[in-house]
Amino acid sequence: MSRLVLALVATLVCASANAQTSRTAYQWIRITETMSDLIDQGYALTTVIKDSVSGGVINTFYLSGKDDLVRCGEAYHVARLRPAVFPCERLTQPH
Repeated sequence: MSRLVLALVATLVCASANAQTSRTAYQWIRITETMSDLIDQGYALTTVIKDSVSGGVINTFYLSGKDDLVRCGEAYHVARLRPAVFPCERLTQPH
């Protein structure tokens, strides 16, 4: 049940993000774990969003754990920059 709720949250967050909402509009906190670490800890890949930007691609990966949601990202060939991996972030409760 909690995975279903987390998947729904990921879908809603993704839909809002695709509506040109700022990345800072949500309360995401940077974490030290990598996507590989999270998968090793039992997180499941829930959603992948692929955006075409400046001739390149930005992929955002949403992973669900037992009680939380994490996103990680990567970019390829955006504005002729080197590929980049973005730090993972955990969704927190609004204050």
